[in-house]
Amino acid sequence: MFNYFYYVSKRAGCQSWRPGDTVLDFSQMMLQLVENLITAGQLKTPVIIEAWRKIDRVDFVAENEKRHAYEDRPLPIGFGQTISQPTTVAFMQELLDPQPGQKILDVGSGSGWQAAILGMIVGETGQVFGVERIEALRALGQSRIRRAGLANVQINLAGRLIGWPAAAPYDRIIAAASAESVPKELLEQLKIKGKAVLPVKNSIFYFERKNRTDFISREYPGFAFVPLISQ
Repeated sequence: MFNYFYYVSKRAGCQSWRPGDTVLDFSQMMLQLVENLITAGQLKTPVIIEAWRKIDRVDFVAENEKRHAYEDRPLPIGFGQTISQPTTVAFMQELLDPQPGQKILDVGSGSGWQAAILGMIVGETGQVFGVERIEALRALGQSRIRRAGLANVQINLAGRLIGWPAAAPYDRIIAAASAESVPKELLEQLKIKGKAVLPVKNSIFYFERKNRTDFISREYPGFAFVPLISQ
């Protein structure tokens, strides 16, 4: 059977850190990762590519995982959670089609890496609202985002409801954890003509809201995510 993700990972040529590598090497390795993802056809959109070049994955992983920051695989960030593999993040963001000036909801912000990339894309006229259920991860992700110089990204502690209804509706919604069924509570927070990219079981679903009740949807199977935690 053809293994799509193994194929993409090999083409992406993701690298590991080795003892003796410097901070400058980290920067060069991130740029090389981006170029390899472009070559593999995973990163395509200029505004997304530019954000990836500015937000380094190594700044959002634990100290003991930095040597693995440029490998194309999830990495543990504590509390049973992970930072997603680069090809999956690229695939989902290309589906999401984020644009400057938009308001975006990031569900399950975890390390803060994806929220930071989205914050770079939407720019000063846009805003990203992240939600994270684990307070220690929320605080750590927010501090990393602040160190990246992004004042337009706010990570909130998740409450009883899925998402962040207080700032709805959103132009775009993305999630990094998998629900057992399509989370209608999230789709209700989407603007008309807005887009959402959501993991459900072992698939990624794309949604586009046509009107108050109707959505266009597409399914992309063959993924694995940590489960979406809800009360």
